[in-house]
Amino acid sequence: MATGARTKSMTSLLYVSIDLGSQGPILYRDYSMHVMKLSMLWAFAVRAQFLGDPEVFDVSSHYRSTESLAIRKTTYASPWVTVLTSLPVAVGSVSVAAKPLLSGFRQLLEAVRDWQQHRQQMRHADTIHVRQNEIQETLLRYLKSILDQNHGTMDSEMRDAIVAQLLGEEGLERDVWRIIENLGTILEVADVDENDPRAR
Repeated sequence: MATGARTKSMTSLLYVSIDLGSQGPILYRDYSMHVMKLSMLWAFAVRAQFLGDPEVFDVSSHYRSTESLAIRKTTYASPWVTVLTSLPVAVGSVSVAAKPLLSGFRQLLEAVRDWQQHRQQMRHADTIHVRQNEIQETLLRYLKSILDQNHGTMDSEMRDAIVAQLLGEEGLERDVWRIIENLGTILEVADVDENDPRAR
């Protein structure tokens, strides 16, 4: 039989470890820059949750990432370890709870991590044009996956049109591409709960 403590609802948490390329303490200005990069990727992941809901998708462009993403725990050295949590996000009549928001963000970071690992194996093709195309394909696969999760399998032409709506926003894909291009190496990203030693 489950005890009261075990049935207590756990806060959704996301554990992220990133190699920043140098050992030792992180300067405050650099720390702020890394937080901003994660915040912008978070905003992109949140927008993805509203794909396929045309009545609120345009409104979601005004979403500010600082409204829901929170740092539960962090370090000030490389590798940079941070534990994130979230508040629910409501846009118009559509509300997304913290757990699926963090899950969607985890999937985005996992996609970026996979791309980074691929790049390490393909240095002979290491050109800006090649990297940009690869990141675009990574984002396309991610967004199509989120759409399928939230709305079930849909007509491929409709799905492509919905994804293009987000990536077609002025400057958005370029900004996300630059962040991914300059993000430190993702070592680990995982859903954790409050009892996980990594969350303490």
